[in-house]
Amino acid sequence: RSSTKSSFSFASGWEEPTSLITLASLALLLVGAGWWGLEANVEPSNALSLPTWIVHTSSLIEWLAAMKFIWDYASPELADNPRWRGMTWAMVPSHMSGLCACTYHLFYNSPSLLWLVLLQAALTVIGNSTMAIAAFRIYGYEVARQPFPVSSEVTYSSPS
Repeated sequence: RSSTKSSFSFASGWEEPTSLITLASLALLLVGAGWWGLEANVEPSNALSLPTWIVHTSSLIEWLAAMKFIWDYASPELADNPRWRGMTWAMVPSHMSGLCACTYHLFYNSPSLLWLVLLQAALTVIGNSTMAIAAFRIYGYEVARQPFPVSSEVTYSSPS
């Protein structure tokens, strides 16, 4: 069985299902918007507009792409710093926070889902904290592999 990659790909190394899922998601957005002559659903006044949904969903997709690029950047051919993979893991809570926000909006900000808002806030704090720790670890790794000691002490000499 031969394996071929799709000619439609957002980044090298991404497999065909990713492209198909993205295309299917866009098709669902278009159908939901009634762009093909379908009657639009009556939604409550707090429903998000189509452009706002596009921004929300594209942000989630872009975050996943950034996670993949950072994971690849950790390779010996590029950064040669395995701590970058830790940054990818540190980004997961922030992505989950975005998923919570989209889920909450999908159900028209239902009061019964207020716990999702709290979960989103907690995941945002956790994500920001884990990314800060990951950035510090990346910095520490780079400083440790410097061929010469790094000194923050600056000496000045007066002109003679």
